[in-house]
Formats: sequence, C-alpha cells, structure tokens
Amino acid sequence: MKRIITYPTAFTYWMSCPSVGEYVPAEEILGADALSNSPSGGISDSADLPCRPLEGITDSADLASRFLEGISDSDVLSNLPFEKPVHFMVMEAKSRRADPKIQWHIVPKYLPDHSFIRLSEFLYIISPELCFLLAGNDLTLPELVMAGDDLCGTFFVDTAEHHTLQNGEPLAGSQMTNMQKVDTVLKTREPLAGSLMTNMQKVDTVLKAREPLTSLSKIQDYLNNASGLKGVKKARMAAQYILERSNSPKETEVAAASMLPLNQGGYSLLAPGLNYNVPLAEEAKNLMKRESLCCDIVWPEQKIVVEYDSEQYHILKDQFVYDKRKATALNLSGYKVFNITKDNLRNFAEVETFFLSLRKALGIRMHADRLKKYEEKRKQTVKEIFLTKRRMY
Repeated sequence: MKRIITYPTAFTYWMSCPSVGEYVPAEEILGADALSNSPSGGISDSADLPCRPLEGITDSADLASRFLEGISDSDVLSNLPFEKPVHFMVMEAKSRRADPKIQWHIVPKYLPDHSFIRLSEFLYIISPELCFLLAGNDLTLPELVMAGDDLCGTFFVDTAEHHTLQNGEPLAGSQMTNMQKVDTVLKTREPLAGSLMTNMQKVDTVLKAREPLTSLSKIQDYLNNASGLKGVKKARMAAQYILERSNSPKETEVAAASMLPLNQGGYSLLAPGLNYNVPLAEEAKNLMKRESLCCDIVWPEQKIVVEYDSEQYHILKDQFVYDKRKATALNLSGYKVFNITKDNLRNFAEVETFFLSLRKALGIRMHADRLKKYEEKRKQTVKEIFLTKRRMY
C-alpha cells in the first residue's frame, strides 16, 4: 500500500530536511487516468467519512505500529519531530483505519505533476509546492506567506542535534548569520519572559544551511496547473508576497511584514533582496579585507540594509565587534543600516515605529489616512507574525 505523508506533517518534514528528493509523475500515485481527469474541486478531509477498524486489532498502538511497519525504522523518518496525529493520504476511504495517532485524508482524483516525492519504495510525501497549496486551507494569509518564504529559504531546522554554547565557544560546525543566532536558544539560557517568548526561541534547535527546496517560479507554475483545487486561490494570493532565500525564521517574519500590503496588515514596502551581497567601496574593502558583504535584507537601489543586532542577545564578543565593523563598512559604501533588535519586536508600537521609519527611508509616501484606516489590521498581523507562536514550528 502506498503511504503518502501530507500536510501539516509534510511541512514539518520539509522544514527538517536538508534536501528535496525525487519527484514522481502524478499518474504513479493516481493511476494512468489521473492527468485526463478534470480538477476535483478540492482535497477531501477525513472528517466526513467513517473510519473502519482493522479486524483483529483493538489496541491503537498495535494498529499504528502495523500500519507504520517499515516506516518506523526508516532513516527518512526516525529523527523527525512529528507531532501526533501524523497526517497521511490514502487512495480511498476504505483504506483508512481508526487510530488517534493518524489523521487520514483522501487523495483527490486529479493533481498536477510535481505533487509527490518518493522517500522510499512505498513511502511518498507531498511536494513543497503541494504542501504550500494545502496550507492555504489552514493558515491565515500572513502565516501562508511565511510558509512560502520558509519553503523557498536556505535553512532547515535541525532538531536531531543539540548544540550548547559553553565557556564562550561557538557552536561546533555552525556558520550562522545574525538572525540565525537570534533564532537559537541555548540549553543553559533561561527563556525570555512574557510575549518575548516567541516560536523562534526554542531550546535544542539549530538552524543549518541548505539549498532552497523550491522557488517562487516553481510554486507559481504549480498553482497555475492546480486550478479548481481547494486552497489554490488563497495560495496564489500569498505567492505574490513570497521572498526567496530567507536564511532564518526571524528573517521570514521581517520579510512577511515588509511585503504584505496595508489592507492585509503589512507595511507594503518595496521588495528587498534577502541575503544579498553588497559590493563595498575601496575604503570599506580595506577595512573588511573582502570585496562584498552578505547582508540580511537589502534594498540595493535605495542603499538600505536591515541587520539583526546580535548584541541584544549577548552573542559572542568577537561577533559583536565584527557586526560593528560591518556596519561601518556599509556606511562607508553609502548604505544606511537599520539594526533590528528584540526591542523593535516586543510590541506593536515598537514594530510600527521601526517599519514606518523604514518606509520613510525607502521614499514611500506615508499616506497617513490609509495607515490609520488599517491600523487595527496591522495590530492583528503584527501580533500574528511577531508575538505568537507559529503553528508550523
């Protein structure tokens, strides 16, 4: 029996995975007639279909272990932090079995190619592109934009390794940017209190680099071929605001707030480059001993840079000194640097002040009447992006 991991378990997998696997044709899953079927109008959930118990098995743990036989000992799934229930697709309702640890979904009659990726002989997972589409049925627009940024990002969350910073030594094997340092809480550190304890401040979480699983163009091409599927309209809307090459969840948050329009609670900034290489002036080259610097968020035409201030999180002294030299080099090269810190993200007033200053620096008209009109929407979106634990992590 084909086993297909689906959303939201699939999103957890993709955000814990260093690379994408082998796409398989849709007809391998759906059958030879899959591509001739018209869109079915949505992906059915299991809620409206009765589950049938497996004869001879009454214990749910026994049932789950039998269903997952061949998976539990797989290298593919052994270290992944899947929450229960695990979400699977099956071909038809009668294939489902009653178990609280598994949430069943029915594979639709039609899905475009690039919907499935093979993990092993009988184990499949929905692709990052289909994962993004299905998330449109569950997430709010800001959450969906962040999910898209993450899937097109250059990081994954390594929960299998537990790194600890001791005696001032850096995390072994980690080459983390400012925002990645902010997104990692060490086992020896007390969590921040109150609203500052966001989803990004997790114990035993390490971010590592990877090539993007997908791209904005791949997502858009997939959505163009998925007309009629439930969630596609919202996914297409969210795709307008995706930025590629986010290097950390915190970068994703700032990018989403920057790109969302005013009527959706964002700040409607011009599209920046993420992890952009800024060419340096001669004096700056001499200071840094290099030709360019990679910066978190950059508007090259306006010569504006946003960097996370690691000092606020007591990062290593050497890193703090380097960050200051980096800011000086950028200034010498004609760039204005905005340092974003935890203080800029502790409440709506601080977030508002930071992003409105950024709008002004970018030369965007303030439109005081429109800003006032959507103020309550911004309060809701800011809370959702910066002050609430993201469901996807």
